[in-house]
Amino acid sequence: MVIYALTMDSLARIDVNLLVVLNALLEEQHVTRAGQKVGLTQPATSNALNRLRRMFDDPLLQRIGSRMELTPRGAALREPVAQGLNAIRSVFQDEESFDPAIANGFIRLSTTDAVLLVLLPKVIERIAAEAPGIDLDVSQFGILDDVEMLMRDDLDLVIGLVQSIPPRVRVEHLLHDEVVCMLRDDHPTLGDTDVNDRLPLEGFLNFPHLRVAPRATHRGAVSSALGHRRLERRVACQVPDFLAAPFLVARSDLITVLSSRVAQQFTEMLPLTTRRPPFDLDGFDTEMLWHARSDEMPLMQWLRSIISQEASRLRETGNENQDAVMPASTGNVTPVTYRPSSDTR
Repeated sequence: MVIYALTMDSLARIDVNLLVVLNALLEEQHVTRAGQKVGLTQPATSNALNRLRRMFDDPLLQRIGSRMELTPRGAALREPVAQGLNAIRSVFQDEESFDPAIANGFIRLSTTDAVLLVLLPKVIERIAAEAPGIDLDVSQFGILDDVEMLMRDDLDLVIGLVQSIPPRVRVEHLLHDEVVCMLRDDHPTLGDTDVNDRLPLEGFLNFPHLRVAPRATHRGAVSSALGHRRLERRVACQVPDFLAAPFLVARSDLITVLSSRVAQQFTEMLPLTTRRPPFDLDGFDTEMLWHARSDEMPLMQWLRSIISQEASRLRETGNENQDAVMPASTGNVTPVTYRPSSDTR
């Protein structure tokens, strides 16, 4: 093994811009995308990669079949290169002087319909009052691979239910929510509701359902839970988001199953009511995810703190509100335990 001593003289000969390109290449594992990320053409990025290969005496990226993969040396460089860039950034960044009132920025966020309805309005209100120069670009959670986009620096934040967390992605728990049945307040099956405010299984199965399914091919937690019991429901209407759902339910015999916090928003606006499902369904968690590269960015620190504060306020009032929507269960009900995905319907 040859060990090189990095003197101040040799350090002065290193082009620090190459560190930026190296970081992009290690994250993207794709020459064209890495170039787009740092504002270089594909030939210029290829030239930079060749210089880096000579510098490290290693291919760093190599073609395996139809894709490029990191060599062991390239993989080992990912963490220290990212940390080095953050350290350089912090040298030129006066964190104490960050003032949201005069800050400007553009933040890319992916999140769910439930967060858009329940949490984001409060966050937007805070941003408008405290940081009017900050703009948000919000995309629909679950349409693409949100975590992969976060890893590639195509997103700054992800708020939703994520099954697995890769290395260098941070996570903070924001909310836990229960699910309820929502139906019009003069629905025929309401007269059969039991003492625990559960819909009867017979009525739940006999009346048609509306399913909110951003991803039409995904089966959903309710159908999976019924399948465990060898039961089926009729999904008479399927929609991709919550926009039309309450209006369709309010004017029909449709039943839908959704977040209790979202249901509360709708029951305050329309002649709708909620009941417990006839069997137990696990609630679901909402988490905030970001990449380690933004750990020390003052703007992102500020936004994450705002989101955390507003989620905390929802949690503080949520128990009282969910108790009103979901009365305490005292009956003997056979539980159906199923961990829902981001599509809980």
